[in-house]
Amino acid sequence: MPELIIPIIIVVSLFLVVLLLATYTYFRVFYNNPKKKKKFSMPHAERYTEELEKLNELTENLKKEPYEEVSIISFDGTRLSGRFYNNVEGAPIYISFHGYKGSIERDFSGGYKTVIARGHNPLIVDQRAHGKSGGKTITFGVKERLDCLEWIKYVNERFGDDTPIIIAGISMGGATVLMASDLELPGNVVGILSDCAYSSPKAIIKKVCKDEKLPPNLVYPFIHLGAKIFGGFNPSRESAVKSVARCKIPILLIHGDEDLFVPYSMAKEIYESATKSTTVTLETFEGAGHGFSFLCDTERYERVTNAFVADALDRYYREKQKENQ
Repeated sequence: MPELIIPIIIVVSLFLVVLLLATYTYFRVFYNNPKKKKKFSMPHAERYTEELEKLNELTENLKKEPYEEVSIISFDGTRLSGRFYNNVEGAPIYISFHGYKGSIERDFSGGYKTVIARGHNPLIVDQRAHGKSGGKTITFGVKERLDCLEWIKYVNERFGDDTPIIIAGISMGGATVLMASDLELPGNVVGILSDCAYSSPKAIIKKVCKDEKLPPNLVYPFIHLGAKIFGGFNPSRESAVKSVARCKIPILLIHGDEDLFVPYSMAKEIYESATKSTTVTLETFEGAGHGFSFLCDTERYERVTNAFVADALDRYYREKQKENQ
């Protein structure tokens, strides 16, 4: 019996080390307490001084806009919060999802103006573990994609399932809507707009590990374990690439070719995964960093998004007309 003590101590010690590393990585990567109001700074954002000044101005302007605070209970009992801006009665609804540790005001301060000018109604939501929404675990789109479906259900129950819906997101929000694209979405979801999305949670986590000079293949298993034990999700299971390959709804991908956070190569990977079942367009913004496409070339951004939405709506209305004949 005494000869077993040392092996037992070694096994227990290894177990505790693994558990400690999994715990640390969970809190470092996935945990977020929105009450602490921590802001996530985009890497290399200082390169865009002029654009940041414009962003701050747009953010302050959005804070002044009147809205209706709305909430839903998602599939797992998490209460989610959002803001509905009733611009035109009965108009199409644009549901928007912000990025990792982002906010409604910052991530959609520019896009809001475009949607309003289009005559549509923005519904901008706080992702789980952000803003006024519940939960403290960010799942990089794994659970958020199901939240997206719940918000669509909310719109249909309140406004009717003949109200056209566009779902859109930036960064993690962009990945969220892409990962929701192969769910059983109702027919009135006419288009998906994704700005600077990553190809999968696993891919972006490993990329950030590399940025921080950590060996991705060594560190990721602990991150994966922490997600499963403490977050209750598998970050390796879902991906935008796999979802887009099964999608049947038109998609517009927007990405800056100087994105140093989510590489432009991920946009190309997503684009190339599309099959004949859907139409996917990739718009590249030269010189734009992560999330800066709108600010770097606002005129073109508005032009391509307006054209995409108009085409998606035209397709939807033509199909509805055929059904009613």
